[in-house]
Amino acid sequence: GGLLHIGMNAMSTVGIGTSLEKDIGSLKLACSILLSMLFSPSLYILIAFLGHAVFGYEDFWKYQHAVGFSGILFHLSLLEAYRHINTNRSVFGLFQVPSIYYPWALLVLLQIFMPNLSFLGHLSGILTGLLQQYGIFNCIFPSNDRLQRWESSSYLSTCTQRQNFVSTPTDSTVTTTPEAFITLVFNLFGTIWKYIGYFFETIKVIIFGRGRSANSNIQLPLSSVLIPVEEE
Repeated sequence: GGLLHIGMNAMSTVGIGTSLEKDIGSLKLACSILLSMLFSPSLYILIAFLGHAVFGYEDFWKYQHAVGFSGILFHLSLLEAYRHINTNRSVFGLFQVPSIYYPWALLVLLQIFMPNLSFLGHLSGILTGLLQQYGIFNCIFPSNDRLQRWESSSYLSTCTQRQNFVSTPTDSTVTTTPEAFITLVFNLFGTIWKYIGYFFETIKVIIFGRGRSANSNIQLPLSSVLIPVEEE
């Protein structure tokens, strides 16, 4: 990505990090970044291995190197998007998408405009964010109560007493469950399958046409197909 990539990451860190920190607190943001540093690379390796084992993508994924903060930014972007679930967002001023789909739209468009970016690294960050959002990491991620106890500890007083430190609010968790994550996965595959069907149906219509029986449901008013003739 070069300098442009670094600049975009820096601006994204300020925008996403500041907004998310105000919502969830400084300590929880730091724990989320640490979680992403541990699990995003793990998912990256897992997906690369599966791609090699299932599809034979050896040179494309298995030996592809990736470095940078982008995967973590996509993780944080997904967490931030789920805190504004009922809003729409503009994607580069081109179109708007529901907030929860915003990271996925960025994933696709950035890869189109900047193909040298690590698609798999960005995807791993989004998936790690989904796993955290839907409570898969609850067994290892500290709860809000624990984070608040840490903040009151004298060991962290140097950090917590800083002017810009944001304490962990009691209501910083958006209610989601592992069961909801399973439902999300099924809905996602159902949506993908539906649009695949739409795609092939469109191709079939382009090649073969709709046919007389398929066109029978189109009703046109008589005035739209007959030109009235005025009598002299």
